[in-house]
Formats: sequence, C-alpha cells, structure tokens
Amino acid sequence: MDERHLTSHWIFCPGKSLWEVEAAAIRSSFARLHGHRGRMVKELGISKSQLLRKLDRLGLREKHPRLVRRLRERDLERAFERHKREIAKELRISDSTLL
Repeated sequence: MDERHLTSHWIFCPGKSLWEVEAAAIRSSFARLHGHRGRMVKELGISKSQLLRKLDRLGLREKHPRLVRRLRERDLERAFERHKREIAKELRISDSTLL
C-alpha cells in the first residue's frame, strides 16, 4: 500500500462536534464520488454498515421500496393444495372429497 494512505490527517475545527466534522466529510465524499458507496467506504476508512447508518442519519440514502412478489395462479394452487393436505392430516381425514 502506498505510504500516502498510511498517514493520518488531523483536522482542527474549534466549536464543531465530532458528528459535525464526520457529517461534513461524508457529505463531501458523497458529492465528490456521486454517492458511490464502495469508493466512499475506502475513502472514509469505515465499514459499509457504518456508512449506511450515517447516510441514513444524514438523509442521503435512498430507500427503495420492497418489491412485491406477484403471485401466479400456479403459486396459489400449490399453496391451496398444501394447506388442504395439512388440514386433512391434522384432522385425520382420508376422504377423497377433501383430497
């Protein structure tokens, strides 16, 4: 690894909290790298989970709605048949009308 990456940089910001300094660094990195999380993780030297939490806290992370699975008729038929078998087994029914 390059020696440039091993040196630490000190930042003095009188009157600023650690969170304010971190937030500024994250916002700057986000803008400069166009939100590319992999590069931000490397640049900021934090884990992906830490970055995601901090992006959430800053409102910079887009939340994608969960995809709703569309059930096909075949899926419904399978589920219905499975439930019929379970009910018949539980009630100890061997009647062919139910099965």
